[in-house]
Amino acid sequence: MVRKAAYPPSFRPIRNPCINLLQIYRLVRQLRSLEIGEQCLDLLSKNRHSCNLLAIFLWSSPGSMRLLLLVITSAYRPLVSNRLSERVVRRTCNAIGLFQTLASHPHTKMSFIRASMPEYLYAFLKTRSRERNYERLRFASLVVIGSLVEVDNPEVVDYLLATEMFPCCLCCMEIGTTLSKTDTSRLVRLHSMVVGRLQIC
Repeated sequence: MVRKAAYPPSFRPIRNPCINLLQIYRLVRQLRSLEIGEQCLDLLSKNRHSCNLLAIFLWSSPGSMRLLLLVITSAYRPLVSNRLSERVVRRTCNAIGLFQTLASHPHTKMSFIRASMPEYLYAFLKTRSRERNYERLRFASLVVIGSLVEVDNPEVVDYLLATEMFPCCLCCMEIGTTLSKTDTSRLVRLHSMVVGRLQIC
């Protein structure tokens, strides 16, 4: 039986429900740890709204983005083979949650787009399964895309129009649950409004 790696004492979520800036920085640095990396990812995702600098820490910390991409892309094979485990989905949703932090922060949003990071989520949006695990990945990815279109920026609009965002949204509206369909409809309406305002300008 494989033992689950323990949190470092100062990072145990039960003892520290509200972790501070220094702890956030240390968690980012320890994402690459083989022993506690997955636990650090979980804690960062749960506390991502409590630190305004998290996006900057993630983007500037060597190896952090590579680690998040590895977590996300490692879900592709079980995704297409219909073998998504609870652990894979939880870990992937945690990484997608940190993507949302990067997509919504003004200092990392454009770098995130220029690196084509959102396209790594399209595989989750194009799935045809209605099972709960697929829906969790679908909805988490929609939240990231939604964070991108909430800014009147021509570069963001051009990027989304040039990629598979709209075909993916149509797939979500066809396959997703009510929650995903509602979020997709909001996303498409918001994007259309942004395009309209930019054309007027």
